[in-house]
Amino acid sequence: MSIIPFILGEIMETKAVYHYTQANRWNEISDNRLPFEPDFFRYLDDIFHIGHMPGLWPINNPLPQDLHTFNLLKQSESDIGMLALFALLEPEPETWVKNPEHPNVWKDLMNNTCFYRNGMFRNDEGALIKINLAAEDEVYVLDFAQARRVLDAYKPTKGIMGYARDENGKLNWKAFRHELADPFLERLTGFPPMWCRAKAYQAYWDSKVPLADYDGSYELPEVIICNPIPKSRLELVWTKSRQEVMSGIESRVYAPQGNLQSGSHQVSL
Repeated sequence: MSIIPFILGEIMETKAVYHYTQANRWNEISDNRLPFEPDFFRYLDDIFHIGHMPGLWPINNPLPQDLHTFNLLKQSESDIGMLALFALLEPEPETWVKNPEHPNVWKDLMNNTCFYRNGMFRNDEGALIKINLAAEDEVYVLDFAQARRVLDAYKPTKGIMGYARDENGKLNWKAFRHELADPFLERLTGFPPMWCRAKAYQAYWDSKVPLADYDGSYELPEVIICNPIPKSRLELVWTKSRQEVMSGIESRVYAPQGNLQSGSHQVSL
């Protein structure tokens, strides 16, 4: 359970969240630069209508694009096309850092947010940025554990030709043609098929609640912010090398001992 402070049964107001990124992103903010190509900036400005504003911008769809392409997710009309900026409720949430059910989730998060660029992990510097929230921000909390459980439980058993089938074994021809176009070696790695990822991310998305309504009960609470945040509301907490970050994780991350089945969630695929 995420530890969010309660006073007399009421949730305390969350005034700040924490965003992990690459250190060069903070340098761009400090220098009043935007990291976008002109065409992409025009696209964002058509959505947000705030012009050139140094800061953090929501630029990613919170759900995998290919699952949208093949209509494998159920979303409200207002959610379709949503862009998000990801953050956490605390700099190092206990349930992320030391999680017996998902012992590698914090390391995966640090690698993917701070050190993954242009298709590979790099030994660059990562950064932690504090985001001071305002009343006008559109902020939600989701439980990433909902997705992680499904993805972790998947075991490839059908072979390459089974990847475009749903959980009932029915062939999705459109997805089948798409997945055959993927690199052959990727299919051999056991990368979860579309139906599995759709089930995982649907559960993740269905957990979405406004930050003001969040009750502190999620195992891996993740924040999404759906509007740009100006530089004036950002603070740099630290920049660190990948070696510093990874060595800190290795010294503190939960190391599974014995049989964890008694306390784990069972997922049926």
